Amino acid sequence: MKISKSFYFVLLPAIILIALRLPSLFEGYWYGDEGIYAAIGQGIKQGKHLYTQVWDHKPPLIYLLYGASASIGWHIGWPLLKLFNIFLGLTTLMIINRILKKLDLGDCSGFLSLILLAILLGSTLIEGNSLNAENIFIVINTATFLLLLNHKHFTIVGLLIFLSLMTKVSGLIELLLVIPIFSVIFFKRYSKEIHIKAIKRMMLGFFPPFLLLLTYFQVRDGTLWNFFYSNILFNTNYSLHQNNFTSIINLQIPNTLFKAISTLSVSLITSFWYIKGAITKRMYLIINLFTIQLFSSLLSGKNYGHYFIQTLPAITLITALVVKKMNSGFSINLLKKSVIVLILLIPMMFAIKSVGVIPIYAHPNQYYRSFYQSIFLRGDGERNQPWWHHSNEVKKIKHFAKYFNDNYTDDLATYIYTNKPWLVALIENKFTNKYVTWFHLTYRYSHLEESKEIIKSSDLIIIDKDIDLLPEIFELTGDHFSLIDTYENFDILKRNK
Repeated sequence: MKISKSFYFVLLPAIILIALRLPSLFEGYWYGDEGIYAAIGQGIKQGKHLYTQVWDHKPPLIYLLYGASASIGWHIGWPLLKLFNIFLGLTTLMIINRILKKLDLGDCSGFLSLILLAILLGSTLIEGNSLNAENIFIVINTATFLLLLNHKHFTIVGLLIFLSLMTKVSGLIELLLVIPIFSVIFFKRYSKEIHIKAIKRMMLGFFPPFLLLLTYFQVRDGTLWNFFYSNILFNTNYSLHQNNFTSIINLQIPNTLFKAISTLSVSLITSFWYIKGAITKRMYLIINLFTIQLFSSLLSGKNYGHYFIQTLPAITLITALVVKKMNSGFSINLLKKSVIVLILLIPMMFAIKSVGVIPIYAHPNQYYRSFYQSIFLRGDGERNQPWWHHSNEVKKIKHFAKYFNDNYTDDLATYIYTNKPWLVALIENKFTNKYVTWFHLTYRYSHLEESKEIIKSSDLIIIDKDIDLLPEIFELTGDHFSLIDTYENFDILKRNK
């Protein structure tokens, strides 16, 4: 069987990505976001209703995935999730390789850009080792781009838009902004009738599952409002409050406005250039994809590394284009238009500046050195780092969960006050928390009031002594509960009769 040239182009990037993500199969229960997904997945396993009985502000797909893993047990489900994350990364590589070929960038320039993608997507630099929603919807969105480039399967495109909605709002926003860019291309190439037919097919792929989703939440127990509040209203409010403002001549201007101005201005001027034939379709798509992905990744105003995974497809395409042009030469027209685009992106720079330095939770040097040292040199470096199963913090959570599961019956409703959501995921008792980590109580006063009522009806409370009790919780536990046990710096309190 003849092996295609494109297989060899993607082989080395795939090996690099696997090598970089392989250590994640041996990670312990340490990463906070994954802990929240796991705790909510445990709640779903226990029969809790998402958004009403157990809460976070993301769409349901990530929680259902972790819920499936909770159902088969974390000792198996956790490595399977990490293995699935490697599969997602490889799938992303394959799809972007196809996009590079479609845009005539599948040569040496595409190969080098895929190596860069493998390093950024596979390593801990921007948390590629962790299974966050970005690692899922980057596959969905790049598959959508490929289908739109091929101008076919619009029903599947609609279904993929729905899946992006099910994964994370920023992924959906990206697709909703990219589709008008493709519409400009379709209008230039095809008749109005063909364009309308494509839109109808996309709607056919999107609306049936979307309406089924809304019907499910409404029929289940009238919780459609909770779904809408958690995914739309809360996230909008969360983003606006976290976005901060930039002061210019004593005027406080929202950073959201800067991002919107850059995105809209780049879209309008490049659409004009493309319609007039001043830039190629490839240039038009790559510029707008980068601007839209950067806009979407900055929406929350937060500097979490995994948010910027969303920009990797566009960064890969830009890298390939720049390398190709370095070999063939840049035209004066291209350089002029690139400068104009960069000027239009200046307002976006204010938003980027406000985000601040991206924290690295697992520094690549320490992460990979500790892992491969423990494997090949049989050193104990792995045990001294916080990411692995044998780290002190992970062992503390596992030991307490085992102690509690062995000594307290599962018919005792238990509230868990902690900043370690993995503890909630590992406790077998039916937990009463709606909010699985203490800082969720601080988001809104109503969250705290809800939790106070839940605590009053709980049989037991586990209190993590590594964090301070909120005054309202301290007063409540002092009045209604008594200390009965302490283990691994966790207090166990029982409700007074």
